[in-house]
Amino acid sequence: MEDFLTNNSRLNGLVDEANKLWTFFQKFIDEHAIDRAKIIRSLDNTFTDKFNAMDWLARYAEFVTPDQINAVVLSFKDMYANNADPQIREAFITHKHNSEAVATLCLMMRNLKAKRETVAVD
Repeated sequence: MEDFLTNNSRLNGLVDEANKLWTFFQKFIDEHAIDRAKIIRSLDNTFTDKFNAMDWLARYAEFVTPDQINAVVLSFKDMYANNADPQIREAFITHKHNSEAVATLCLMMRNLKAKRETVAVD
């Protein structure tokens, strides 16, 4: 065990491999987040599909980069909250679902913002 700890090149190599693996997983997960944003933006998908995409994001938010979370949430917001077509807005509002994804993601983003503001003050 001591040989392993004293052999810095071997330890550094393992740390480098672990970092590469983490980067690969991060990119892989972010690609899935991009797919979810495409589902949300698509006019061909149902509201249920879109809510399922938001549910996925809420479940895996800890693994997705903040930029991707922001992109998906903004896509959803642009499609429904900022949509000038009253029929689309009404269809979204009245759609029957049991998803808490939108509320969960909004809460997560508020918490992240508060955390960043706290760190900035410190």
